Amino acid sequence: MVRRNKTTVGEFILLGITDIWELQVILFVLFLLICVTSLVGNLGMIALIRLDSRLHTPMYFFLCHLSLVDLGNSSAVAPKMLASFFKARKAISLAGCAAQMYFCGVCIITECYLLAAMAYDRYVAICNPLIYAATMSQKLLPGPGQSGVCCLHPGDSHAEPCDLQPEEHGSEGCSQETPRKSSCFLSKSSCKDLKHLREYCVKTEREQTTGITMARENQSVVTEFFFQGLSSQPRTQTLLFIAFLVFYLLTMVGNIMIVTVIRADCHLHSPMYFFLANLSFLDICYVSSNIPQMLVNLLTKKRNISFSGCAAQMYLSLAFGMTECILLGVMAYDRYMAICHPLLYTTVMTRRLCTRMVVASWTSSLLSSMVINSLTLQLPFCGPDILNHYFCEVLAVLALACADTALMELVIFIFSILIVFIPFLLIITSYAHILSSILKIQSAHVQFKAFSTCGSHLTVVTIFYGTAICRYMKPKSMPPQERDKVVAVFYTTIAPMLNPLIYSLRNKDMKRALRRAMNRRKSLFI
Repeated sequence: MVRRNKTTVGEFILLGITDIWELQVILFVLFLLICVTSLVGNLGMIALIRLDSRLHTPMYFFLCHLSLVDLGNSSAVAPKMLASFFKARKAISLAGCAAQMYFCGVCIITECYLLAAMAYDRYVAICNPLIYAATMSQKLLPGPGQSGVCCLHPGDSHAEPCDLQPEEHGSEGCSQETPRKSSCFLSKSSCKDLKHLREYCVKTEREQTTGITMARENQSVVTEFFFQGLSSQPRTQTLLFIAFLVFYLLTMVGNIMIVTVIRADCHLHSPMYFFLANLSFLDICYVSSNIPQMLVNLLTKKRNISFSGCAAQMYLSLAFGMTECILLGVMAYDRYMAICHPLLYTTVMTRRLCTRMVVASWTSSLLSSMVINSLTLQLPFCGPDILNHYFCEVLAVLALACADTALMELVIFIFSILIVFIPFLLIITSYAHILSSILKIQSAHVQFKAFSTCGSHLTVVTIFYGTAICRYMKPKSMPPQERDKVVAVFYTTIAPMLNPLIYSLRNKDMKRALRRAMNRRKSLFI
């Protein structure tokens, strides 16, 4: 009777992270972006390691397997989680739960052991460099049924079993029959003898060091880049210096003014102006990453930058540009909630959620820029060293690489879709709903007020996204032209300069806040 009345669970109900629909949409977009970035990043890492022979070392061998484990771990959880966001009944069967639990456990445990193995690899490489090549090999010991002789090749990190018998060549001997360099044969017992391995590795290291030194002498390495700039005419350079100096000063003064006014005026402590203050701070950082260097180059004859300086400028400018793309998408979602769901606006768009959105924008952009920057800098740069740009822009730097950049250009295009195109689609979708809601309003005054709150943001989006998409998402068949530098001027200089003017001249709240700030300042002097 007890067994007959006992019920058996056939499925589990997943509570998820939140039950609020608006937050579920945000979390879906956020986790989808994270999952796609993880998928692209790890697949790119595996492809690069497999394709580049210089990365066929134990360290990158472990890194390749770590990326594979990360792919398995995210694939075991993410698809089900993303699907649950759009299901009213978030359930999983008992068998599905068991399979997910099994694969998650396997991947996590494997990653723990793999991280330990990578730590041991670094320990041997740093603390015992002489025996590193012999110890950290894929086939150090012979497998069953093999000859029992360990064959070590100079210049190779693998120890391979040999087909030759130890009786024919002795316990130790050398053979010149293979097309490789001379191979030293040690008996099975000698393979385990640290003394013989140390003597062999010292000899091998000397040969490798001599070969690397000769190779480096015959190959030049770029240590600095020279900017071609916007013009080589002295008079034009003087005019450009004055123009960009005015642009830079206007950008700094305008954006600092917006940040200060929003922080000082309690009437502007709302999500919309919180995002606007972060956008202004971002524009200050963005223009400061490239314009000062350009102004110096316009006054000097030797327009150069060190390799490390170029890497830093490329990382920062790319990270700030990506952050602005995502932040403009977040601001569009804020306007969508304010106009289409005004009753839920204050409940959904809390200070905590807004802070998390801004932090997510910065974090995802900094990590994406780090991936692109690190992959770009791994390419060989052996000349030419003349950069056809006025700052270290990633596509211009890639054009100077002494290797095939097709894979790297594909990676940049994929990140452009994730960081530029997906937020752009979010902006279009948000404003489609906003337009639909505004047209349903019968009052012309309310319609005008709703349009005015979105007009400033739409103007900024048009300028920034229009030029950024033309630069980073154009077909590869289109050759680089001088107009690319002009296009870059718009999204790196003109757009940050116009943001304060657009938001202050077209926004009544900002005008009132500026008047209040000026009146307070006058009262202090009186």
